[in-house]
Amino acid sequence: MAFRRALPEENRPSENIFISITDLTISILLVVMILLAFVGSNLRDTRALSKIGDLEENILSLKTEKNVLTDQLQTTQNALNIIQVATQKAIREAESKTILNNNLEKKLV
Repeated sequence: MAFRRALPEENRPSENIFISITDLTISILLVVMILLAFVGSNLRDTRALSKIGDLEENILSLKTEKNVLTDQLQTTQNALNIIQVATQKAIREAESKTILNNNLEKKLV
């Protein structure tokens, strides 16, 4: 290693105090990539927030619809109970009339 050959003057790299064009280009590309990553992450966050807002509106409308349907179900169940009571009453009346008719027929015979 002590016996290194000296390069001729025309083959030596020139020592320049200015930054080379390649270094500048790579630096600018690196800065642009960092900025794009930052902007991209912020856009994703705003999209997620708007999606959350839409989902909250959907949840609210579904809760309202659930309440309306629950009220309708309760009304329908009440009406069904009234119909069942009326039907049972009608069946009892029909049975009692049938028994009276049978008794009358037995007496007439």
